[in-house]
Amino acid sequence: MTIATQIDATTIATDWTRMWNREFPASDIVSVDARVHFGRTPRSPRPATMTGPAELQAVVDGIGATIEGVHYALQGDALLDRSGHHVTIVWNVRGRDVEPRTGIDVLRVDDSGMIVEVWSVTGDLLLPPLS
Repeated sequence: MTIATQIDATTIATDWTRMWNREFPASDIVSVDARVHFGRTPRSPRPATMTGPAELQAVVDGIGATIEGVHYALQGDALLDRSGHHVTIVWNVRGRDVEPRTGIDVLRVDDSGMIVEVWSVTGDLLLPPLS
């Protein structure tokens, strides 16, 4: 398969967000040895770095069980770096009885489009979309 294109970056970002909304399992888009690094102290217990789709799914499900009505959305377009392997997104999350938050994720993908590494930082202040 060829290296990701901008259209693929949009699909990857959309699918990543849909996975956080529990529309399908992490195993559909995250490689078996993927590493996810979180850059913020969480509202719900989890490690700072996790490996593989099962550990990521546990975090996604834990957040969904802790925050009623939790919903993630992309803000603006996904940006693809020159290598064609790093997709950067700005997103927001809302839920009942919690203040909205935004975050920035950098998703490293392999040539097949599977996510193999993620750096994710959530902030307390709302950010504008990437431009």
